[in-house]
Amino acid sequence: MPTDAKNDNEAVTPSTFQLRDLAERVIFYVGVPAVTLYPVGALFYCLQFMTHYGMDLTPSWHAVLVIPRELVLVETLSLLAGGMAGLFPFMIVYVGLSFFLFTMGLRHAWSAGWRAERGRRLLSLLALVAALSFAGYVTLDAVISIAFGSDWQPRAVGLYHLLLIFGVILAGYLIAKDRQSNRRSPNPAGAPLFVRRWFLRGALVAYVCAILGLFIVGTTIPLQLPKLQFGEDNPGEGGLLLADPSGACGYWQYIDEEGRVVAVPAKDVTDVVLERRTS
Repeated sequence: MPTDAKNDNEAVTPSTFQLRDLAERVIFYVGVPAVTLYPVGALFYCLQFMTHYGMDLTPSWHAVLVIPRELVLVETLSLLAGGMAGLFPFMIVYVGLSFFLFTMGLRHAWSAGWRAERGRRLLSLLALVAALSFAGYVTLDAVISIAFGSDWQPRAVGLYHLLLIFGVILAGYLIAKDRQSNRRSPNPAGAPLFVRRWFLRGALVAYVCAILGLFIVGTTIPLQLPKLQFGEDNPGEGGLLLADPSGACGYWQYIDEEGRVVAVPAKDVTDVVLERRTS
């Protein structure tokens, strides 16, 4: 077979490329978070019950499975979105700095052209020193907290900061590396996945770091579950609400003071008080 005919057969047609392009975008930017969100949330709730409510593994999973799936998804999404929103400026600066350094390289960044523009070089140097100094301060503070923290909370925060520094540097490096491979590829449409989607690996690293950070910080701060209290017909009964009758087939399900998951038929109680915990 002639070489030209073989290359034509291996070439990706425009319609095939567009379909694959759309499928990849949907799978990785929508499908991955959608598929992983509930397992992440369920594991997070399980760790919460074991860490803050004195429950063993089996009752913890029982309690998780009682909670409506929609609530787990919304709570997990809000926690991840809130954490990402608070860290977004920090991540943009340090992912961009890491991307810039790995893309240009130190030798090219301080080449003759940059030395000729002293003002530009000075401003860049000051920005780089400030960014590296802040990163060094955060890293040192995290190491001290982990090594000399008196309890778990400062150690968890220190570990989270180390994870964050590592994550943003790795994300910037992967984005820069895959972008360079994409630009150098003679056929970007037929290149490997992470070369075609050069932003993807860095985004996945940031997503994984956000999830790990949620687990680390989540072990120090308990979820604020509503408190359920029955009225005069059932004095002294109640606990932390897991599910109401609308989502639990006609049962009030809650965690009692002994860490047990209890189900009470809604028809057996006439007075129910829900109180949002504040501590």
